[in-house]
Amino acid sequence: MARHRTAGRLLAGVAIAVLGGCDSTPRAASTDGGPEAGEHFRLGLVAAAEGRNDDAITLFSAAIRSDPGRAEFLAARATVHLAQNRPTEALADLERAVRLEPKSAAFLSNRAQVYRRFGRTDDAAADLDQALEIDSGFVAAWFNRGSLHFENEDFLVALRDFSRAIELAPGEAPPYFNRAVTHDALGRRDLARADLDRFLELTDQEVWRRVAEALRDDWEHQRPQG
Repeated sequence: MARHRTAGRLLAGVAIAVLGGCDSTPRAASTDGGPEAGEHFRLGLVAAAEGRNDDAITLFSAAIRSDPGRAEFLAARATVHLAQNRPTEALADLERAVRLEPKSAAFLSNRAQVYRRFGRTDDAAADLDQALEIDSGFVAAWFNRGSLHFENEDFLVALRDFSRAIELAPGEAPPYFNRAVTHDALGRRDLARADLDRFLELTDQEVWRRVAEALRDDWEHQRPQG
């Protein structure tokens, strides 16, 4: 059971990292709010990428004031709020973003991740289900829903979702790590090792490489499973 608790924390960490990637894709500059809104948004993305979070918040807020109907401005600000550990503010922005664009799989998936921060797992599951109804090819939603199922110890369902993420994006590293831990939770150590090896081939994140190598070493020193 201790293994499951540790794995759950690792899965949650990877899933939250996906949130930033989902939010940060810029669209065309606003026309309704004038060129100022689009320029504030562009500069905000630059500031966020450089880690200047306070500047990013100021710039995204200026873009929102100029053009309050642009959901991507709100979603971008939500990402920075999360980086500053302000989930309440992030959720408020994502709630507004979803109201503006209720058919956005990305915004629904991101809101689900914030719901998870508040322990609202039913709301998170509903958002992820809806995101996948809208876009069945949205890898982040499969990945995040698999993480949610894992946390609920629905390991077979989690395995299905991670496998679907891998089918859709076989060159992306994170789903292999999560599927490896899920195989391990199900007592399938050989399959877990194979996925972990594939993760190590693909990942460019040094922190997660060290985590995976430590996990592999731990498995090597444990008694073989069933």
